[in-house]
Amino acid sequence: MRRLPIALCFILMAGPVRAQRTGDQPVITLGITGGYVASSDLWEVPNQPYLPTGGLATDTFDLSRTLNSGFTFGLTSTYYPSSHLGLTGEIALLGLGSTTQCTARVPSGSQETQDVCASLAQSNTAGTSVAMSVGGVYRIASRDAVSPFISARFGGLITEQSTIDLKGYFLTQGPNGTQQEVAVIFDDPNKTRFEFYAQFAAGFSFAAGRGYRIRLEARDNYVNLPIPTSPSDPVTGAFTRGTVAKHLFSIVLGFDVLLEKKRGRRY
Repeated sequence: MRRLPIALCFILMAGPVRAQRTGDQPVITLGITGGYVASSDLWEVPNQPYLPTGGLATDTFDLSRTLNSGFTFGLTSTYYPSSHLGLTGEIALLGLGSTTQCTARVPSGSQETQDVCASLAQSNTAGTSVAMSVGGVYRIASRDAVSPFISARFGGLITEQSTIDLKGYFLTQGPNGTQQEVAVIFDDPNKTRFEFYAQFAAGFSFAAGRGYRIRLEARDNYVNLPIPTSPSDPVTGAFTRGTVAKHLFSIVLGFDVLLEKKRGRRY
């Protein structure tokens, strides 16, 4: 008779264990994302010397460059071996277009200097970069209608748009009429780069029907970008380079499909 209460205890304990195992079935999510990335200051070089063609006096530019705001799109996949922890990866397009600002100081009175500065201020770029990253995610209340989560991913950023290269233009009169000449301020022949990339995010996912969820998250996209750290020599073009760590903040909306094997079916 004493064995009967012990057996009942094992039966009562087995029920929650089975329920927990049912709730912890592995889940794979496949998602698409789209969002908005905020602008950010990139670099500033004051007192950049410029020697006009045939001039004797040196003029100067105050130069700066800003990363433009833009849109981001991506594909994500996450594997949840349990209800809370998951392994995640993403491939995303991250715009790194830029706008240049130029203020000229022209003691020589050269029209060429003013034209070069005006063209620099119009030398906007529309670069697009590919970010590839993997990491982990932790979520709460995964079976509820609203599930908070945090995530961190690490990887690399591939870009073909230089954040250093800067060229201006001016017009000259030659034997064949008006010609456009190039004024190289910062020359960067190696435009294709692979830079370290990290992403930290927090947000919520919302149930959108059986097997589907909508995800809203705020992200901090961290990337190292090359910049000029000194003015260039107006004769040789030499200048020093460095890198700067930028935090590009974004808001992203995602749509996820949940793939869960249950009784031989997806759900």
